[in-house]
Amino acid sequence: MNQETPVISANEDGEEETLDLTAPVTEEEGGVLSHWPLLTALFILIVMLTLQFGFKYEPAFPINLIIYTAAFLLAGYNVLGMAYRKAKHFDFFNEFFLMSVATIGAFSIGSYSEGVAVMVFYSIGEWFQDAAVDKAKKSIKALLDIRPDKVTVVRDGKTLVTDPKEIKIDEIIQVNAGEKVALDGQLFSDEASFNTAALTG
Repeated sequence: MNQETPVISANEDGEEETLDLTAPVTEEEGGVLSHWPLLTALFILIVMLTLQFGFKYEPAFPINLIIYTAAFLLAGYNVLGMAYRKAKHFDFFNEFFLMSVATIGAFSIGSYSEGVAVMVFYSIGEWFQDAAVDKAKKSIKALLDIRPDKVTVVRDGKTLVTDPKEIKIDEIIQVNAGEKVALDGQLFSDEASFNTAALTG
């Protein structure tokens, strides 16, 4: 029987991090408003492109450079920071470093709007990805919350109700009709039916 706490290992900043899925999942404070730098950068980009293509007007240099640089930093400060931390570990072949090089390169040839647009849309993609990961974590946490705190184990031909943590590997547990399966294991009965809607939807 497998009774270890489920964990997820993630590699960030060149180090391995273990995430305990049994820990409470906290709601992100501020919601959409917590991403105000990215939203501000998107607003600036839309305004500048509207002026350029809608009204055939673009602020003169260096005003346009200052505006686009501000939008670039608002949208990409997390990406740039991560690229720097990766570079300190001599890890140059990652999405953060390559994205930083590409967008800074666009600025260096005067393609300010293109550089900002790439960074803005990449950061929006990261935002959606983080939201999907958070949703998955909450779903897994919900599954962990419905685990039964008691299990029936067969020992010496007798049944005993105990805590799942007390079950040892290769012990036999008994799951009666209507009960939840507390641990991973191998089915010994000839026939059995399980409701897996919580896992498969």
